[in-house]
Amino acid sequence: MPMPTPLAENGALDATVNYSYKASFYHYAQNSIYDYEPSYSLVNARVTYGPDGKGWRLGVYPRNMFDKTYF
Repeated sequence: MPMPTPLAENGALDATVNYSYKASFYHYAQNSIYDYEPSYSLVNARVTYGPDGKGWRLGVYPRNMFDKTYF
């Protein structure tokens, strides 16, 4: 869980980066090239800001930051 960083005593900024990896595999026991699923990595992020005591937050959530094509 990210820890908020205070900004000029007016609010807090949270930032998180997630990395996931999926290993390559074959869908069937024959290990055919047509059944092969290649490995891939994904990076997602989240940055939010919210003023203290106001009850709202503004954020951006980029997903697949390096535009990796996968199936």
